[in-house]
Amino acid sequence: MRVGFVFGLLLAAGVALADDPVAGVDAKVILDECERVAQRCRFTVLETSQSGGGLQATVVPAAEAVEGMAAFFAAIDVFPVRLLQDSGLNKVAFCTQVKMGGVQLGGLNYDKTMYVKLPIRLSSVYHQLYYLLDNPPVNPEWTSLNRTGFLYSGSEVQAANFARGRDARQAKAALDDEKLAKDFVQPYAMSSELEDRACTFEAMMANPAAFAAAAKESTVLKKKGDFIRRRVARVTPTMNKAFWDSIDDTTEESRLEDFCKRAVQNNELRQKMKPPVIGGYKKVKAPAGK
Repeated sequence: MRVGFVFGLLLAAGVALADDPVAGVDAKVILDECERVAQRCRFTVLETSQSGGGLQATVVPAAEAVEGMAAFFAAIDVFPVRLLQDSGLNKVAFCTQVKMGGVQLGGLNYDKTMYVKLPIRLSSVYHQLYYLLDNPPVNPEWTSLNRTGFLYSGSEVQAANFARGRDARQAKAALDDEKLAKDFVQPYAMSSELEDRACTFEAMMANPAAFAAAAKESTVLKKKGDFIRRRVARVTPTMNKAFWDSIDDTTEESRLEDFCKRAVQNNELRQKMKPPVIGGYKKVKAPAGK
Protein backbone atom coordinates (compact mmCIF):
# COMPACT_ATOMS: atom_id res chain seq x y z
CA MET A 1 0.00 0.00 0.00
CA ARG A 2 1.20 3.50 -0.77
CA VAL A 3 0.27 7.02 0.23
CA GLY A 4 0.78 10.79 -1.27
CA PHE A 5 1.58 14.64 -2.00
CA VAL A 6 -1.02 17.36 -2.81
CA PHE A 7 -2.44 17.09 0.73
CA GLY A 8 0.64 18.64 2.34
CA LEU A 9 0.67 21.51 -0.14
CA LEU A 10 -2.98 22.25 0.56
CA LEU A 11 -2.40 22.14 4.30
CA ALA A 12 0.50 24.55 3.95
CA ALA A 13 -1.76 26.92 2.06
CA GLY A 14 -4.53 26.56 4.64
CA VAL A 15 -6.84 24.76 2.22
CA ALA A 16 -8.94 21.84 3.45
CA LEU A 17 -9.48 18.72 1.39
CA ALA A 18 -13.09 18.20 0.35
CA ASP A 19 -12.97 14.54 1.32
CA ASP A 20 -10.54 14.42 4.21
CA PRO A 21 -9.96 10.72 4.95
CA VAL A 22 -8.79 11.51 8.49
CA ALA A 23 -12.12 13.12 9.39
CA GLY A 24 -13.95 9.84 8.82
CA VAL A 25 -11.75 7.77 11.14
CA ASP A 26 -11.84 7.63 14.95
CA ALA A 27 -8.85 9.51 16.40
CA LYS A 28 -7.81 6.58 18.57
CA VAL A 29 -7.69 4.31 15.52
CA ILE A 30 -5.32 6.75 13.77
CA LEU A 31 -3.16 7.17 16.87
CA ASP A 32 -2.92 3.41 17.43
CA GLU A 33 -1.71 2.92 13.86
CA CYS A 34 0.81 5.76 14.21
CA GLU A 35 2.15 4.18 17.40
CA ARG A 36 2.44 0.77 15.75
CA VAL A 37 4.41 2.20 12.80
CA ALA A 38 6.63 4.27 15.11
CA GLN A 39 7.51 1.16 17.13
CA ARG A 40 8.31 -0.75 13.96
CA CYS A 41 10.52 2.08 12.72
CA ARG A 42 12.14 2.36 16.18
CA PHE A 43 11.29 5.93 17.11
CA THR A 44 8.95 7.49 19.66
CA VAL A 45 6.64 10.53 19.59
CA LEU A 46 7.45 13.31 22.07
CA GLU A 47 4.59 14.69 24.14
CA THR A 48 6.21 17.64 25.95
CA SER A 49 7.77 20.93 24.84
CA GLN A 50 11.55 21.07 24.56
CA SER A 51 14.13 23.78 25.18
CA GLY A 52 17.88 24.12 25.63
CA GLY A 53 20.97 24.60 23.50
CA GLY A 54 19.22 27.37 21.59
CA LEU A 55 16.22 25.17 20.83
CA GLN A 56 12.66 26.25 21.60
CA ALA A 57 9.96 23.80 20.51
CA THR A 58 6.30 24.05 21.52
CA VAL A 59 5.21 20.41 21.29
CA VAL A 60 1.59 19.38 20.82
CA PRO A 61 0.46 16.13 22.52
CA ALA A 62 -0.44 13.33 20.12
CA ALA A 63 -4.13 13.47 21.00
CA GLU A 64 -4.21 17.09 19.81
CA ALA A 65 -2.27 16.49 16.58
CA VAL A 66 -4.18 13.62 14.98
CA GLU A 67 -4.39 15.16 11.49
CA GLY A 68 -0.74 16.16 11.57
CA MET A 69 0.36 12.72 12.74
CA ALA A 70 -1.71 11.01 10.04
CA ALA A 71 -0.10 13.23 7.39
CA PHE A 72 3.41 12.60 8.75
CA PHE A 73 3.03 8.83 8.91
CA ALA A 74 1.42 8.80 5.47
CA ALA A 75 4.48 10.68 4.19
CA ILE A 76 6.97 8.14 5.53
CA ASP A 77 4.76 5.17 4.65
CA VAL A 78 6.34 4.77 1.21
CA PHE A 79 9.84 4.22 2.59
CA PRO A 80 11.36 0.82 3.28
CA VAL A 81 11.14 0.37 7.06
CA ARG A 82 14.87 -0.30 7.11
CA LEU A 83 15.50 3.26 5.93
CA LEU A 84 13.79 4.69 9.01
CA GLN A 85 15.48 2.17 11.27
CA ASP A 86 18.93 2.98 9.89
CA SER A 87 18.41 6.75 9.75
CA GLY A 88 19.23 7.27 13.43
CA LEU A 89 15.87 8.93 14.05
CA ASN A 90 15.00 8.43 17.74
CA LYS A 91 12.08 10.80 18.30
CA VAL A 92 9.51 12.89 16.43
CA ALA A 93 7.80 15.96 17.88
CA PHE A 94 4.78 17.73 16.41
CA CYS A 95 5.06 21.44 17.13
CA THR A 96 3.19 24.71 16.73
CA GLN A 97 6.52 26.55 16.96
CA VAL A 98 10.14 25.59 16.32
CA LYS A 99 13.00 28.01 16.94
CA MET A 100 16.77 27.62 16.98
CA GLY A 101 18.81 30.54 18.22
CA GLY A 102 15.69 32.68 18.09
CA VAL A 103 15.12 31.96 14.39
CA GLN A 104 11.69 30.62 13.45
CA LEU A 105 11.97 27.39 11.45
CA GLY A 106 9.62 25.27 9.40
CA GLY A 107 11.15 22.10 10.83
CA LEU A 108 14.36 20.90 12.45
CA ASN A 109 16.52 17.85 13.13
CA TYR A 110 18.28 18.20 16.46
CA ASP A 111 19.90 15.53 18.62
CA LYS A 112 18.31 12.66 16.62
CA THR A 113 14.87 14.22 17.00
CA MET A 114 12.76 15.53 14.12
CA TYR A 115 10.71 18.60 15.07
CA VAL A 116 7.82 18.83 12.62
CA LYS A 117 5.95 22.12 12.30
CA LEU A 118 2.14 22.01 12.22
CA PRO A 119 0.27 22.09 9.93
CA ILE A 120 2.28 19.38 8.20
CA ARG A 121 3.93 20.04 4.85
CA LEU A 122 4.92 16.66 3.47
CA SER A 123 7.72 18.32 1.52
CA SER A 124 9.20 19.51 4.84
CA VAL A 125 9.09 15.95 6.20
CA TYR A 126 11.18 14.69 3.28
CA HIS A 127 13.50 17.69 3.51
CA GLN A 128 14.23 17.08 7.19
CA LEU A 129 14.56 13.34 6.73
CA TYR A 130 17.31 13.83 4.16
CA TYR A 131 19.51 15.49 6.77
CA LEU A 132 19.51 12.19 8.66
CA LEU A 133 20.65 10.31 5.57
CA ASP A 134 23.34 12.65 4.28
CA ASN A 135 24.52 15.67 6.23
CA PRO A 136 28.18 16.50 5.39
CA PRO A 137 28.06 20.23 4.54
CA VAL A 138 30.54 19.81 1.69
CA ASN A 139 30.70 17.11 -0.97
CA PRO A 140 33.07 17.82 -3.89
CA GLU A 141 31.20 15.41 -6.15
CA TRP A 142 27.99 17.40 -5.67
CA THR A 143 29.53 20.84 -6.14
CA SER A 144 31.21 19.64 -9.34
CA LEU A 145 27.74 19.12 -10.82
CA ASN A 146 26.99 22.86 -10.77
CA ARG A 147 27.96 25.18 -13.60
CA THR A 148 31.46 26.63 -13.44
CA GLY A 149 31.60 29.74 -11.28
CA PHE A 150 28.40 29.12 -9.33
CA LEU A 151 28.65 29.87 -5.59
CA TYR A 152 26.02 29.17 -2.94
CA SER A 153 24.75 32.28 -1.18
CA GLY A 154 24.09 31.07 2.38
CA SER A 155 20.64 30.66 3.95
CA GLU A 156 19.01 33.04 6.42
CA VAL A 157 20.08 30.84 9.33
CA GLN A 158 23.60 30.30 7.98
CA ALA A 159 24.23 33.77 6.55
CA ALA A 160 25.78 35.23 9.69
CA ASN A 161 28.25 32.34 9.82
CA PHE A 162 29.60 31.93 6.33
CA ALA A 163 27.92 34.00 3.61
CA ARG A 164 30.28 36.55 2.05
CA GLY A 165 28.82 39.61 0.39
CA ARG A 166 30.40 39.02 -3.02
CA ASP A 167 29.34 35.36 -3.09
CA ALA A 168 25.81 36.20 -1.97
CA ARG A 169 25.43 38.89 -4.64
CA GLN A 170 26.71 36.55 -7.33
CA ALA A 171 24.35 33.73 -6.34
CA LYS A 172 21.35 36.05 -6.06
CA ALA A 173 22.10 37.52 -9.46
CA ALA A 174 22.03 33.97 -10.79
CA LEU A 175 18.31 33.85 -9.97
CA ASP A 176 17.82 36.15 -12.92
CA ASP A 177 19.58 33.66 -15.17
CA GLU A 178 16.73 31.44 -16.35
CA LYS A 179 19.06 28.76 -17.64
CA LEU A 180 20.98 28.52 -14.37
CA ALA A 181 17.80 28.59 -12.28
CA LYS A 182 16.66 25.39 -14.00
CA ASP A 183 19.55 23.59 -12.30
CA PHE A 184 17.77 24.02 -8.94
CA VAL A 185 14.35 22.81 -7.79
CA GLN A 186 13.69 26.13 -6.03
CA PRO A 187 15.57 29.38 -5.25
CA TYR A 188 16.20 28.28 -1.63
CA ALA A 189 18.27 25.37 -2.98
CA MET A 190 20.82 27.98 -4.09
CA SER A 191 21.52 28.98 -0.50
CA SER A 192 23.89 26.14 0.42
CA GLU A 193 25.12 22.79 -0.82
CA LEU A 194 23.35 20.81 1.92
CA GLU A 195 20.09 22.67 1.34
CA ASP A 196 20.41 21.99 -2.37
CA ARG A 197 20.69 18.25 -1.74
CA ALA A 198 17.81 18.25 0.75
CA CYS A 199 15.60 20.32 -1.56
CA THR A 200 16.36 17.99 -4.46
CA PHE A 201 15.43 14.89 -2.42
CA GLU A 202 12.30 16.68 -1.19
CA ALA A 203 11.21 17.40 -4.77
CA MET A 204 11.96 13.87 -5.92
CA MET A 205 9.82 12.45 -3.12
CA ALA A 206 7.04 15.02 -2.91
CA ASN A 207 6.42 15.49 -6.62
CA PRO A 208 8.29 12.87 -8.66
CA ALA A 209 6.47 13.65 -11.92
CA ALA A 210 7.28 17.37 -11.71
CA PHE A 211 10.91 16.62 -10.85
CA ALA A 212 11.24 14.24 -13.79
CA ALA A 213 9.88 16.93 -16.12
CA ALA A 214 12.26 19.55 -14.70
CA ALA A 215 15.23 17.19 -15.02
CA LYS A 216 14.55 16.91 -18.75
CA GLU A 217 15.14 20.66 -18.99
CA SER A 218 18.46 20.62 -17.13
CA THR A 219 21.34 18.16 -17.44
CA VAL A 220 22.67 19.46 -14.12
CA LEU A 221 19.40 18.74 -12.32
CA LYS A 222 19.25 15.26 -13.83
CA LYS A 223 22.75 14.53 -12.54
CA LYS A 224 21.73 15.81 -9.11
CA GLY A 225 18.81 13.39 -9.09
CA ASP A 226 21.14 10.52 -10.03
CA PHE A 227 23.48 11.54 -7.19
CA ILE A 228 20.62 11.49 -4.66
CA ARG A 229 19.51 8.03 -5.81
CA ARG A 230 23.03 6.66 -5.39
CA ARG A 231 23.45 8.30 -1.99
CA VAL A 232 20.25 6.95 -0.41
CA ALA A 233 20.85 3.52 -1.96
CA ARG A 234 24.11 3.37 0.00
CA VAL A 235 22.11 3.91 3.19
CA THR A 236 19.40 1.40 2.28
CA PRO A 237 19.91 -0.79 -0.82
CA THR A 238 16.13 -1.22 -1.21
CA MET A 239 15.98 2.46 -2.21
CA ASN A 240 16.76 1.30 -5.73
CA LYS A 241 15.19 1.87 -9.15
CA ALA A 242 12.20 -0.27 -8.22
CA PHE A 243 11.53 2.02 -5.27
CA TRP A 244 11.63 5.22 -7.33
CA ASP A 245 9.42 3.63 -9.98
CA SER A 246 6.95 2.62 -7.27
CA ILE A 247 6.24 6.20 -6.15
CA ASP A 248 5.78 7.68 -9.63
CA ASP A 249 2.00 7.17 -9.57
CA THR A 250 1.36 8.15 -5.95
CA THR A 251 -0.15 11.41 -4.69
CA GLU A 252 -0.37 12.99 -1.27
CA GLU A 253 -4.08 12.24 -1.24
CA SER A 254 -3.60 8.57 -2.11
CA ARG A 255 -0.90 8.16 0.54
CA LEU A 256 -3.07 9.63 3.26
CA GLU A 257 -6.13 7.67 2.17
CA ASP A 258 -4.13 4.44 2.13
CA PHE A 259 -2.75 5.04 5.62
CA CYS A 260 -6.21 5.72 7.05
CA LYS A 261 -7.68 2.63 5.39
CA ARG A 262 -4.96 0.47 6.89
CA ALA A 263 -5.54 2.03 10.31
CA VAL A 264 -9.21 1.01 10.15
CA GLN A 265 -8.35 -2.46 8.86
CA ASN A 266 -5.80 -3.09 11.61
CA ASN A 267 -8.21 -1.87 14.27
CA GLU A 268 -10.73 -4.48 13.09
CA LEU A 269 -8.03 -7.17 13.05
CA ARG A 270 -6.97 -6.31 16.61
CA GLN A 271 -10.55 -6.70 17.78
CA LYS A 272 -10.57 -10.16 16.21
CA MET A 273 -7.23 -10.98 17.87
CA LYS A 274 -5.55 -11.28 14.47
CA PRO A 275 -2.10 -9.93 13.47
CA PRO A 276 -2.06 -6.48 11.83
CA VAL A 277 -1.45 -5.76 8.17
CA ILE A 278 2.08 -4.45 7.74
CA GLY A 279 1.15 -2.28 4.78
CA GLY A 280 3.32 0.63 3.80
CA TYR A 281 6.02 0.26 1.19
CA LYS A 282 6.12 -3.05 -0.66
CA LYS A 283 9.47 -4.67 0.01
CA VAL A 284 11.94 -4.66 -2.86
CA LYS A 285 14.81 -7.14 -2.85
CA ALA A 286 18.22 -5.55 -2.53
CA PRO A 287 20.53 -5.92 -5.54
CA ALA A 288 22.75 -9.00 -5.47
CA GLY A 289 25.87 -8.52 -3.38
CA LYS A 290 24.40 -5.66 -1.33
